[in-house]
Amino acid sequence: ETIGTPVLHSWIKRYPRVQAFMQRFYDKRWASYYPLQRRCLYTCTYGEVLLLVPYVVIALFGLLTSFHPSLRSGFSSGHLARVPLFVVLLTANRNSWITMLLGIPFERGLFYHKLSGYMSLFLGFTHAFAVSVEHNGDKNMRFLFLDVTNISGTYLV
Repeated sequence: ETIGTPVLHSWIKRYPRVQAFMQRFYDKRWASYYPLQRRCLYTCTYGEVLLLVPYVVIALFGLLTSFHPSLRSGFSSGHLARVPLFVVLLTANRNSWITMLLGIPFERGLFYHKLSGYMSLFLGFTHAFAVSVEHNGDKNMRFLFLDVTNISGTYLV
């Protein structure tokens, strides 16, 4: 017996039916406290699948605003390319407040950090495509800062 042993543990060990009942009770209690921690795919839990939904939505809207002819907008695709970059910066620290708030361990938070980085890079390329098609051959393509062409995103890539 150790100090960490529950008080009734030695008594419960003597009665297999009570031990089986208590095991089922603790399993049900754990499942009710953490409902999204059940495995739904090979290694993913329901909570992780719910966290991936915004990534899928942002990727779809980014593709639509970059490639769909009637929805193409360099302005909108640029905003969507910045959203995953914000998540990259939020999850860049081992003790990030966002991963602590969501209860994600560092190893799993690292996956979302990398996924956000790749997604931001991909959406940045689609944004560059949308702007180049939107301003097809426009040599007077000027932006807000000092009336010069904004190519800083291209330099970052």
